[in-house]
Amino acid sequence: QLSWMEQQLSQAEKEGEKVYLMSHISPGAKERADNWCPRFLEAFEKLVKKYESTIVAQFYGDHNRNELRVFYDSSNKPISVSFIMPGLTPRRPTLQGSNPVFRQVFFDTSTKALADFQDYVFPLQEANYEWARGNHNDHGWKALPLYTDD
Repeated sequence: QLSWMEQQLSQAEKEGEKVYLMSHISPGAKERADNWCPRFLEAFEKLVKKYESTIVAQFYGDHNRNELRVFYDSSNKPISVSFIMPGLTPRRPTLQGSNPVFRQVFFDTSTKALADFQDYVFPLQEANYEWARGNHNDHGWKALPLYTDD
């Protein structure tokens, strides 16, 4: 898979295209567990460094919370960012803050740059309470603030 990815990135670079990386499972660690075998993670990070001018951003899912990761080059300069989001099916529905989330991403169509994004959360405990009270009309999805004081 990584050799295929390198072929695609190389071709995109030759053609002056910009690329967004998207995957279900993010590279790196996730809550006390490594997602990727270390040798594959190292190879992936080398590709990110090699094609830093081609890769615009990275998007991943499968986490229980929103997360942002920055990739750095050997001189500690940031070269890439990955946006990792919770899933639509939370792992621990009773855990506060572990709710279904989806992300709407906006791009500048002329430059292909990431313009903005908005996350939407479905607060399970609140929705279950409202449903039990007979309120079946509210769809329940709420815009999630990008930054919080928590």
